[in-house]
Amino acid sequence: MKKTLLWILVAFLLIVVIGGLMNDNNSNIVNSEQNTHIQDSIDNLLAVQDSIDRAELRRNSPYTWQYKQELNQMDGITNKYAQIQALDDLQFKFPYDGGSQAYLTIRRTKDIDVYLSISKGQFLSGYNHAVRLKFDEGKPITYNYQDPSDGSNETIFLNREQDIIKRLKSCSRLLIEVEFFDEGVRQLEFKTSDLNW
Repeated sequence: MKKTLLWILVAFLLIVVIGGLMNDNNSNIVNSEQNTHIQDSIDNLLAVQDSIDRAELRRNSPYTWQYKQELNQMDGITNKYAQIQALDDLQFKFPYDGGSQAYLTIRRTKDIDVYLSISKGQFLSGYNHAVRLKFDEGKPITYNYQDPSDGSNETIFLNREQDIIKRLKSCSRLLIEVEFFDEGVRQLEFKTSDLNW
């Protein structure tokens, strides 16, 4: 809606400028003061449009928090999700080559979960595994994780969920160090500012 109104205003100003050029006492030249004023107005409008476009891109970017709600028909409760994508794709060997996206998700169902998932590849699974999280410029903190109940290796559930969420609310950058099957330890960076949870 704002975009449409802005473009209508720009079109109107252009019509005024063209009309002024044609009807200036049979002169083809608008005095320089008018021309400068009109150009400044157009520049200001374009700057506002650019600002609106950048804000819209940030809102729709996978690198900012994305929110979703789903009604759980069985329990009659609303499941809530907040998810953010890592800034860089992971590059793995065959058969997971071609780039894998990593996501950090907070999920509220009956309980609260914080989990890390990848689009393809395998986390190192089993007992006694941990990740290291670094919030902004703080010291890295070790968190144990659990494998999902379905046995898949594309997701891990981090322990101490409330502590992670509390820290996420006040940080703007998160670095996660995690080990992948047959790929070693990798680091994932997330821009985590503005978490609304």
